[in-house]
Amino acid sequence: MSAVGRSRVLGRTVLQRGLHSSKMRQAAPAGDAAAVKSKLPKSCVAGIIFNLDSADRANPELLLIQRGKAPNRGEWTFPGGHLELGETMAQGVRREVQEETGLEVTSVGPVATAVDVITHQPNGEVAFHFTVIDLYGFARGTPRASDDALAASWLPIRDCLTRVPCHRDLEPVLKLVTDALTAERIAWPDA
Repeated sequence: MSAVGRSRVLGRTVLQRGLHSSKMRQAAPAGDAAAVKSKLPKSCVAGIIFNLDSADRANPELLLIQRGKAPNRGEWTFPGGHLELGETMAQGVRREVQEETGLEVTSVGPVATAVDVITHQPNGEVAFHFTVIDLYGFARGTPRASDDALAASWLPIRDCLTRVPCHRDLEPVLKLVTDALTAERIAWPDA
Protein backbone atom coordinates (compact mmCIF):
# COMPACT_ATOMS: atom_id res chain seq x y z
CA MET A 1 0.00 0.00 0.00
CA SER A 2 1.37 3.44 -0.86
CA ALA A 3 2.09 6.10 1.77
CA VAL A 4 -0.89 8.08 0.54
CA GLY A 5 -3.03 4.95 0.83
CA ARG A 6 -1.87 4.50 4.41
CA SER A 7 -2.78 8.10 5.05
CA ARG A 8 -6.29 7.49 3.82
CA VAL A 9 -6.63 4.37 5.98
CA LEU A 10 -5.68 6.41 9.02
CA GLY A 11 -7.84 9.34 7.92
CA ARG A 12 -5.01 11.83 7.71
CA THR A 13 -4.90 12.74 4.05
CA VAL A 14 -5.18 16.48 4.58
CA LEU A 15 -4.05 18.72 7.39
CA GLN A 16 -7.42 20.44 7.77
CA ARG A 17 -8.95 17.02 8.60
CA GLY A 18 -6.61 16.71 11.52
CA LEU A 19 -3.20 15.94 12.86
CA HIS A 20 -1.99 15.76 16.38
CA SER A 21 0.76 18.36 16.20
CA SER A 22 -0.35 21.85 17.06
CA LYS A 23 2.75 23.20 15.34
CA MET A 24 1.32 22.29 11.92
CA ARG A 25 -0.01 24.92 9.54
CA GLN A 26 -3.10 24.94 7.40
CA ALA A 27 -2.90 25.15 3.61
CA ALA A 28 -1.80 28.49 2.22
CA PRO A 29 -4.30 30.72 0.43
CA ALA A 30 -4.16 30.66 -3.37
CA GLY A 31 -1.29 32.72 -4.74
CA ASP A 32 0.54 32.92 -1.40
CA ALA A 33 3.85 31.49 -2.60
CA ALA A 34 5.68 32.82 0.47
CA ALA A 35 3.60 30.51 2.68
CA VAL A 36 5.01 27.45 0.90
CA LYS A 37 8.17 27.14 2.98
CA SER A 38 9.81 24.06 1.56
CA LYS A 39 9.63 21.67 -1.33
CA LEU A 40 10.75 18.88 1.02
CA PRO A 41 8.53 16.94 3.43
CA LYS A 42 8.82 17.83 7.14
CA SER A 43 9.35 15.06 9.68
CA CYS A 44 7.08 14.92 12.73
CA VAL A 45 6.62 12.52 15.63
CA ALA A 46 3.84 11.69 18.06
CA GLY A 47 3.96 9.62 21.21
CA ILE A 48 1.53 6.80 21.95
CA ILE A 49 2.50 6.88 25.61
CA PHE A 50 1.37 4.20 28.09
CA ASN A 51 1.12 4.85 31.83
CA LEU A 52 3.60 2.57 33.59
CA ASP A 53 1.36 2.73 36.65
CA SER A 54 -1.70 1.36 34.81
CA ALA A 55 -3.25 -1.35 36.96
CA ASP A 56 -4.98 -3.05 34.01
CA ARG A 57 -2.50 -3.93 31.27
CA ALA A 58 -5.37 -5.25 29.12
CA ASN A 59 -6.88 -1.73 29.19
CA PRO A 60 -3.90 0.50 29.96
CA GLU A 61 -4.02 4.26 30.25
CA LEU A 62 -2.76 6.33 27.34
CA LEU A 63 -1.55 9.91 27.48
CA LEU A 64 -3.73 12.35 25.53
CA ILE A 65 -3.55 16.10 25.15
CA GLN A 66 -6.26 18.57 24.23
CA ARG A 67 -5.04 20.71 21.35
CA GLY A 68 -4.68 24.38 22.16
CA LYS A 69 -4.19 25.67 18.62
CA ALA A 70 -5.58 25.17 15.15
CA PRO A 71 -6.07 22.91 13.43
CA ASN A 72 -8.54 20.97 15.57
CA ARG A 73 -8.33 23.18 18.65
CA GLY A 74 -10.10 21.57 21.60
CA GLU A 75 -9.85 17.99 20.34
CA TRP A 76 -7.88 15.30 22.15
CA THR A 77 -5.00 13.38 20.57
CA PHE A 78 -1.44 12.17 21.18
CA PRO A 79 1.32 14.66 22.09
CA GLY A 80 3.72 15.39 19.25
CA GLY A 81 5.20 17.84 16.76
CA HIS A 82 8.08 18.61 14.40
CA LEU A 83 11.45 16.96 14.72
CA GLU A 84 14.25 19.44 15.28
CA LEU A 85 17.43 19.36 13.20
CA GLY A 86 19.74 16.59 14.45
CA GLU A 87 17.06 15.10 16.72
CA THR A 88 16.22 11.38 16.58
CA MET A 89 12.60 10.22 16.58
CA ALA A 90 12.95 9.01 20.18
CA GLN A 91 14.45 12.34 21.28
CA GLY A 92 11.63 14.18 19.51
CA VAL A 93 8.94 12.15 21.28
CA ARG A 94 10.63 12.70 24.64
CA ARG A 95 10.91 16.46 24.03
CA GLU A 96 7.35 16.89 22.74
CA VAL A 97 5.82 14.89 25.61
CA GLN A 98 7.86 16.86 28.15
CA GLU A 99 6.95 20.21 26.55
CA GLU A 100 3.23 19.44 26.31
CA THR A 101 2.68 17.45 29.53
CA GLY A 102 5.71 17.84 31.79
CA LEU A 103 6.20 14.05 31.87
CA GLU A 104 9.50 12.30 31.29
CA VAL A 105 9.24 9.39 28.85
CA THR A 106 11.32 6.52 30.20
CA SER A 107 11.24 4.26 27.16
CA VAL A 108 10.50 4.99 23.48
CA GLY A 109 9.89 2.63 20.58
CA PRO A 110 9.08 0.81 18.46
CA VAL A 111 7.33 2.70 15.68
CA ALA A 112 3.57 2.09 15.74
CA THR A 113 2.70 3.66 12.39
CA ALA A 114 3.83 6.33 9.93
CA VAL A 115 1.65 8.43 7.65
CA ASP A 116 2.06 11.17 5.10
CA VAL A 117 -0.06 14.28 5.60
CA ILE A 118 -0.23 16.31 2.41
CA THR A 119 -2.22 19.52 1.93
CA HIS A 120 -2.77 21.35 -1.32
CA GLN A 121 -3.42 24.92 -2.27
CA PRO A 122 -6.60 25.61 -4.24
CA ASN A 123 -4.55 25.57 -7.47
CA GLY A 124 -3.45 21.99 -6.72
CA GLU A 125 0.12 22.84 -5.72
CA VAL A 126 1.39 21.12 -2.59
CA ALA A 127 1.29 23.57 0.30
CA PHE A 128 2.64 21.30 3.04
CA HIS A 129 3.85 17.74 3.33
CA PHE A 130 4.44 16.19 6.75
CA THR A 131 5.55 12.64 7.48
CA VAL A 132 4.29 11.74 10.95
CA ILE A 133 5.82 8.82 12.80
CA ASP A 134 3.86 7.52 15.82
CA LEU A 135 6.10 5.78 18.38
CA TYR A 136 5.13 3.78 21.42
CA GLY A 137 6.50 5.00 24.73
CA PHE A 138 6.11 4.72 28.50
CA ALA A 139 5.93 7.27 31.31
CA ARG A 140 4.47 7.76 34.76
CA GLY A 141 3.29 10.68 36.81
CA THR A 142 0.61 13.33 36.65
CA PRO A 143 0.50 15.19 33.33
CA ARG A 144 0.28 19.00 33.40
CA ALA A 145 -0.73 20.77 30.21
CA SER A 146 1.80 23.28 28.92
CA ASP A 147 3.21 24.65 25.68
CA ASP A 148 0.38 24.38 23.14
CA ALA A 149 -1.81 21.87 25.03
CA LEU A 150 -4.96 23.07 26.81
CA ALA A 151 -5.18 19.93 28.95
CA ALA A 152 -3.41 16.59 29.38
CA SER A 153 -4.67 13.37 30.95
CA TRP A 154 -4.23 9.62 31.24
CA LEU A 155 -7.27 7.74 29.87
CA PRO A 156 -7.91 3.99 29.70
CA ILE A 157 -7.56 3.00 26.05
CA ARG A 158 -11.16 1.71 25.85
CA ASP A 159 -12.47 5.08 27.12
CA CYS A 160 -10.43 7.36 24.87
CA LEU A 161 -13.13 7.79 22.24
CA THR A 162 -16.07 8.06 24.63
CA ARG A 163 -14.93 10.23 27.57
CA VAL A 164 -13.41 13.17 25.71
CA PRO A 165 -13.94 14.71 22.25
CA CYS A 166 -11.12 12.92 20.42
CA HIS A 167 -10.14 13.80 16.92
CA ARG A 168 -11.88 11.44 14.48
CA ASP A 169 -8.52 10.23 13.12
CA LEU A 170 -7.56 8.82 16.51
CA GLU A 171 -9.95 5.86 16.20
CA PRO A 172 -7.96 3.84 13.61
CA VAL A 173 -4.73 4.41 15.54
CA LEU A 174 -6.38 3.28 18.78
CA LYS A 175 -7.61 0.15 16.98
CA LEU A 176 -4.05 -0.53 15.83
CA VAL A 177 -2.80 -0.08 19.42
CA THR A 178 -5.56 -2.32 20.82
CA ASP A 179 -4.74 -5.01 18.26
CA ALA A 180 -1.05 -4.78 19.17
CA LEU A 181 -1.89 -5.15 22.87
CA THR A 182 -4.14 -8.14 22.19
CA ALA A 183 -1.41 -9.82 20.13
CA GLU A 184 1.14 -8.96 22.84
CA ARG A 185 3.31 -7.02 20.38
CA ILE A 186 3.93 -4.24 22.91
CA ALA A 187 6.64 -5.08 25.41
CA TRP A 188 6.28 -3.34 28.76
CA PRO A 189 9.60 -2.28 30.23
CA ASP A 190 10.55 -3.46 33.68
CA ALA A 191 9.14 -1.00 36.19
